Amino acid sequence: MKKRLYSTIAAVIVFSSLGFATGNKINSSGVRISKGKNPVLLNAKGKPFVAKGIVYYQPQASHHYFFEMLDLKRVPRDLEIFRKAGFNTICITINWGEIFKEVDPKNSYKPVKFYNDRIAKIKKLLQIIRDSGFYVYISPAKEIVPPQIPAKDYPAKKDETGRLHPSFRGYLVHNWLVDDKISAGFKYYLEYMAKLLSPFDNVVVYALPYELMNLEWPWCHVDKKLKARWQKWLRDKNPNVNYWKKRWHETSDWKSIKDIPLPIHDWGIWHDYLDFNNIKPVDPHVLVWRDFWEFNAIGIFKTGKYGMSFEDVCGAIRKGDPDALILYKPFVPKRMSWELGCLQEWLNRKTPPDAQKILTTIYNPPGIDIIACQGYPIATTNPINRKAEISFEEKVNEVKWLRRESHLPVYCQEFGINHHEWTLEECAEFLANGITEYKNLGILGYNIWQSHDFYGGGMWGKVQPAFGIYDTNGIPHPAVKAITPLLK
Repeated sequence: MKKRLYSTIAAVIVFSSLGFATGNKINSSGVRISKGKNPVLLNAKGKPFVAKGIVYYQPQASHHYFFEMLDLKRVPRDLEIFRKAGFNTICITINWGEIFKEVDPKNSYKPVKFYNDRIAKIKKLLQIIRDSGFYVYISPAKEIVPPQIPAKDYPAKKDETGRLHPSFRGYLVHNWLVDDKISAGFKYYLEYMAKLLSPFDNVVVYALPYELMNLEWPWCHVDKKLKARWQKWLRDKNPNVNYWKKRWHETSDWKSIKDIPLPIHDWGIWHDYLDFNNIKPVDPHVLVWRDFWEFNAIGIFKTGKYGMSFEDVCGAIRKGDPDALILYKPFVPKRMSWELGCLQEWLNRKTPPDAQKILTTIYNPPGIDIIACQGYPIATTNPINRKAEISFEEKVNEVKWLRRESHLPVYCQEFGINHHEWTLEECAEFLANGITEYKNLGILGYNIWQSHDFYGGGMWGKVQPAFGIYDTNGIPHPAVKAITPLLK
């Protein structure tokens, strides 16, 4: 396997002189990182670049049905518009359930039927992107999964154009990361997808965001296998239930470890889901959360003892594409230190050793090349807070916090703002501030979420479809004029 990381900028000169051909990886490992004091991305010819990306949707093609509805004929026209604006990278999502049509539950969910038309679309889209001189950022996803995968069922709904979107399974995959057979099926998908993309030397990275890898979500609370793994971790640490009751200042009438539930935050944004599923929040002593994240970050992600590890996931991707760069987007350290019950200590740089061990693991995960952030403003009606959100100051801090905790180079997986809760002028200012600040911070790249507004209605409501910098007719919003000079 060729090395993915190069220690000095001298690598740029070496690879430029070798004159690797673009368009295939027979003579090249594609995009790499030149690591040093100021790491940069290197393309297949060894030339440094900053990835200036945009998440690509078409008005009728987004999220879990992107490749099902993608119109390949309009892609060159869209790419030319993006080029004129100054973008050089296209971010696309490739879903598990848009490649595999059917999987076998009796054989670790190995694929038995494929969406050959959508696979052909993927290859054709990558070809068009490459031939147009763009890099591509890949987001593997489970927004839609093969129907045999146990996951949340979504009913058929019409969008605002009247098109009926069929029912599907996805997003909330049951027993996620802790069911060995489902994990095996997910790894089949990752390997297949990476092998499909391996001939393209313009693939920047494969991205693993917390939305894909997190076990804290409320639907995990009813996951019997996750609960069993959690309780096994507790028994392995100390089988005496009274130890945990004392540690957590718990007064419940627990008789054994099997009585200890999974924790779940008592947050207003989750109440509808919890009430609908008759789930009572279990938001206990902060040390419960510290132990839960040790179980999650170290017991699962690092060691793989209690579930699918980062090395498992990264190994599957690199089995298909040996030279792949892989990115992980965790929660920001400030949020994570709050989860661990040590926010003030962390702010004062006096993080408790057990919490610091967890933070170090989360922000330096095995197999990962790049650590990532995201940037979205919090919608508010308070004028002062609204101005502060638009300023991008807190997002600058998030990059600095990542660099404090991680030795990995930083990328912004996505940043964006919707024009349903914000004015078009505010959107333009926020995105311009974001590009300016990320440039000043010297990160590897960023992706604006998203290119076009898409048709919402019964599928998405009014917020999600309204993140585009172009409307559904392709007319640019004011943000395009604001950011174009900054992208050049």
